[in-house]
Amino acid sequence: MHMVGHTLKKLTDEQLTHILRDHQTWLHSHGKSGKQADLADTDLEGIDLIGRNLQKANLKRARLHATNLSFADLTMADLRHADLTKADLSLTCLHGANLSGISFQETNLRDAKLSETDLRYSDLTKANDLIESQLGGANLSGVKLPEGLRVDDSVAEVGDLAKNAKLVLISGLGDE
Repeated sequence: MHMVGHTLKKLTDEQLTHILRDHQTWLHSHGKSGKQADLADTDLEGIDLIGRNLQKANLKRARLHATNLSFADLTMADLRHADLTKADLSLTCLHGANLSGISFQETNLRDAKLSETDLRYSDLTKANDLIESQLGGANLSGVKLPEGLRVDDSVAEVGDLAKNAKLVLISGLGDE
């Protein structure tokens, strides 16, 4: 799902290893040292990222075509408009991740944890192994779901309740 003429960065194995190492340092030091992984607009097609800790990583518009991310931790990661065609996200933790605007073409979502994710305007119609219970609290505004997958109101309402609570809190703060 890339824009026409959109150029992606290519990384050497050494560059990617350095970015991932700095990211681990950044996570373990709570941002005091190392550097948050910025892999936005990067071509990571077919890379093996099994079990990697990519919490809070920037992967906006990254090409992750056929990338193996099984068992990875992508909690709170930003994957807006990334290409996840044929990617393996089985058993991946995506809690709180931004997955808006993604077309999940033949993406393996078996047992992926999608709770509290932002799936706005994503297309899940051709995703593999997705079940309703994985979507608890996800923002499903404008999302296209696979035929036969029915998200009951309680799954969608959890996300709405959280957003409304935040709005009430913010508006209450303004009354002081």
